Amino acid sequence: MEPTSNISISSTSDYKILIVEDEYIIANDLEIILHSAGYPVIGIAKSVSKAKALIEEERPDMVLLDIYLKGGETGIELAKELEQSNIPFIYTSANDNQSVLESVKDTKPSGYIVKPFRKKDILSALQTGRTLHAQRSEPVEGEVKVLENELINASSDTENWDDNLLTIARLIQKHVPFDLFTIRRHNQAKADIFNYHRVGFDEYQILSVHAIQKMTVSSASIGSLSSQTSKPESTSVYGADQLCIICSKDSYIELLVKTFKMESALATQLRTGSGDSISVCFLSKKPDIYNPHHQLFLDNINQSLTVIAESILGRQVVN
Repeated sequence: MEPTSNISISSTSDYKILIVEDEYIIANDLEIILHSAGYPVIGIAKSVSKAKALIEEERPDMVLLDIYLKGGETGIELAKELEQSNIPFIYTSANDNQSVLESVKDTKPSGYIVKPFRKKDILSALQTGRTLHAQRSEPVEGEVKVLENELINASSDTENWDDNLLTIARLIQKHVPFDLFTIRRHNQAKADIFNYHRVGFDEYQILSVHAIQKMTVSSASIGSLSSQTSKPESTSVYGADQLCIICSKDSYIELLVKTFKMESALATQLRTGSGDSISVCFLSKKPDIYNPHHQLFLDNINQSLTVIAESILGRQVVN
């Protein structure tokens, strides 16, 4: 999954739209209206399966989504997946009765267009929907500033470093939930590793490599496992169904998943000023707990997280 795009709300030429509509005439009218306003249309899908296929090929910035499709499918089914992928959508429907509105309100659409529609209805709904989606992302920026200040204050206090590490864990927990948080620095000499383990509601344990080695039945050394890593190119979310993907690329994460019975992961890659690569991974025992909000949030604190990770590993609290 990817964070939402940062395209200007006033721009149309770079704002890609997918139309999900099973009526040819309506779909064609929508495409003509969008093209006339400068919006590129990446495709027209007559079914949920076709829409998913098109999204796999090219991620849209907005989806115009018919609620009722032929064959018993509904746009509501697709809407839930769009929300998880942080792709905004606007419903289109010929029915605006209360029962229909009730059935769609929990899916958080960026707008609602009643058929038959006029050109100005479509363009107005798009502009409003784009603005609404941008506003929904604004709280993330405020959270980032607050967290960065708190992390800097915690990391700069050197009187009791062990307490500061736990403070950092608690601060991050407010924004990115985790049961295990691991940091690893990869360079030619060695792979430094540091782990936070949540053992209670507000209790954390610093786990050394030696401690983890004693818990696992694996005969391989942690160091050798950590070197068998295909580093993620960007921040990635792995739900219960996708966890096998990161495990197949990262033997150390696979070891943690099996040892601590983890169900989901949020992973990112940092680059230090000296050129070292640092892998950061949040693991949770809850399936599918991570979403695009956490993904975007982690991307936004990338620089601060790099400073914190370097500070932790630089103090050689790892084994």
